[in-house]
Amino acid sequence: MSIELSHITIPARSKWASATFLAGILDVPTGPPRNLSVPVTLSNGVTLDYVDADGFTPQHHAFLASEAEFDAAFARLRSTGITYYAGPHHQRPGEISHGRDGRRVYFDDPNGHTIELATRLLGLPVHQGNLNTTERVAKSPPSAGCAPRPRRPHRSACVHHPSLL
Repeated sequence: MSIELSHITIPARSKWASATFLAGILDVPTGPPRNLSVPVTLSNGVTLDYVDADGFTPQHHAFLASEAEFDAAFARLRSTGITYYAGPHHQRPGEISHGRDGRRVYFDDPNGHTIELATRLLGLPVHQGNLNTTERVAKSPPSAGCAPRPRRPHRSACVHHPSLL
């Protein structure tokens, strides 16, 4: 069996508010509560398990969508009246980012977590940007370890493609 991500636990002041908000924007289901969490189930089977918590640091969550899914989610986002941005640090309010890395938009959920919705993964060649996870992993050679991202030297990430080193 290969190792796959099963779930991530996300702290929230209101697990129901965050879970239903994100599920509504992404048009994905919330599951029945389990243990202390409310899961949001993504198409690849990974769940985001929202739990009630106090005193947490907001996180950044990025989601990859097809062009059509992006358009539909963006329309739902705009209908909420929530401010969205072209950058992760609230740059260019009311705009989305367009470019070599596809389209992307950033917005905050009810608990201050930054949500990123993108049509391409940053750093991957355009022809790989919309492959599903299984295809992307199968086509990527083994990693030589973690290396800094060339375009963002202040951040590091595990790079699985030699052309990105």
